[in-house]
This record gives sequence, structure tokens and C-alpha cells, in this order.
Amino acid sequence: MTLLTVVPAQSAPFAYISNRAAAGDVSVIDVATNTVVATVSTPGSPQGVAVHPDGTRVYVTNNPGTNIFVINTATNTVASSITVAANPIGIAINAAGTRAYVAHAGGTTVSVIDATNNTLLTTITVAAGPAGVAITPDGTKAYVTHFSGNTVSVIDTSTNTVQTSVTVGAAPQGVAVTPDGTRVYVTNTTPDSVSVINTATNTVVATVTGFNTPYGVAITPDGTRAYVSSSAGNTVHVITTATNTLTASVPVGTAPRGISV
Repeated sequence: MTLLTVVPAQSAPFAYISNRAAAGDVSVIDVATNTVVATVSTPGSPQGVAVHPDGTRVYVTNNPGTNIFVINTATNTVASSITVAANPIGIAINAAGTRAYVAHAGGTTVSVIDATNNTLLTTITVAAGPAGVAITPDGTKAYVTHFSGNTVSVIDTSTNTVQTSVTVGAAPQGVAVTPDGTRVYVTNTTPDSVSVINTATNTVVATVTGFNTPYGVAITPDGTRAYVSSSAGNTVHVITTATNTLTASVPVGTAPRGISV
């Protein structure tokens, strides 16, 4: 089963990196010096990472497992643990900081966490193999990729129900929303493409090719570029969002997956 490697998350001036396979912990990096300043023990296999908008907490999924770790950024210790369904992987928090959406790999559910008191609010049934999660800036929609198929579920966050499903390429994993909320970029690991979804119509308006097993995707704060990691190509590609064309490729280390700007 292919599993999404979720992007590292940043709570300035620190970045939080999950170490899933090795130690079962989270590294805290000072982004000013690029040095590890703390290591947070998270028993299990930490994977997805999301920072609360106020910067006081970091949420880490545990896959395989049945819980979410909540790290206090002031002390860099685990402050609490939230019990959810099995195999939580992708996670995203809305801009208001009130809800977190968690995809459960290997299943058919997305958990909704009340981020004000760190409790499980509800569970949403989606298609098989949910992986990546991204929420629109206005908080009205959550987009969930499904690596077991070729769709993206669109969740109406006011009702926590699936509004519609968008057909994309095969085995979609990474997902990111532009800062203006008008488009969603989805990486399809086969056939090596990125689908661009119009959020007003929830239709694919462009398909960008030229990748080699694309995984992670991140968009610049001004929305002009999308960066895509090609796991099998040892490359990070740059998409110019105005034209949805591949305009640059940067060789990097072996098997890049997670990416953030």
C-alpha cells in the first residue's frame, strides 16, 4: 500500500518534521540556523503534521495507530492524545483554528477534530484510501485525495458531508489550495501528472505533465508558483500557476516526497 508522506509543518521560527520509520519522534528545527533544537517523543509511527494557526500546538498523526499527538510548542512535549480511527495519515487545520480534518489510510473515513478542546467531533465516510487533506482559506471546503482510486472528495465543512467527487489521475496523494482559494493542485502518482481543480465548479481545468512519480505539492504565498516533488525522479518541479505549465526543475536528493514553502 502506497502511503502519503505529508509535508513538514512550520510554526515560526521552528519546523516540525516527523521521523516515522526511524525513531518514532518529531524533530524540531530552528529555521534561522537549520539545526535540530529539540526532539519530541511520539510513541508509534508519526507521519502527518499540521500546526495550529496560533502556533501554540502541533498535531501529529500516528500511522499505523489510532491517535493524534498534540505537541505544546512552548515546551515541545506531547500535551495530549486524541483517539481516532485506525491509520490516521493526512491532516489539515482550518484557518480559524477550530477544526482539524484527518484522513485514515486503508479505510474509508475522515475524522473531524474539534481543535478548541481536542476531541473527536464526528467521522465522515468517503471513498477508499483517503490520504492528503487540504482546506480552502475560507474554511468552507476540505479536499481529500484517494490513493486507492482516482478521485478527490470535496467535503462541505458546514455539514461535514461529501458534497461531490472530482475525477483526477490515478493514485492521487498530495493536495494544496491556492491562497485565493480558487484552485486546488493534486499530484497523481500515475500517470505522473498534476490535476488543477476549479473550486467554484469542482472540475479539472488543467492537467500538468512532465513529472516522475509526483508526491508532495506546495504553493507560494503569492500563489504564483506550485512546487512538486518527484519521488522517482529526485527532482522538485516548478509550475507557473498563471499558465499551469512546468517552467523549471531542480535536482535534489533521493526520493523527495514531503515539501513546503
